[in-house]
Amino acid sequence: FPVRKALPDDGEVKAGLLPAGRYASLIYSGGGILGNRALIEWVRAQGMDFDRWDTEQGDNFRGRYETYLTDPKVEPRKSRWKIEVAIKLAGK
Repeated sequence: FPVRKALPDDGEVKAGLLPAGRYASLIYSGGGILGNRALIEWVRAQGMDFDRWDTEQGDNFRGRYETYLTDPKVEPRKSRWKIEVAIKLAGK
């Protein structure tokens, strides 16, 4: 989760920095798979590439994050949550 100031590590969660650069992002509601797929398809349709590489386990992205814009304590129904996903684009 992006925060303004690094928080102390708690043993399981470690603070880090997002790599600088351009990111493609979108805000979606409901299913995360559909939101991620829509972003990936849009970037490819624009002729852009992600800053990524393949591994045996699948895609690795240099920078990728999701931000939950809806507080689940206020809105418990996941289908109504607003979520931003952002993935770093390859540099020129």
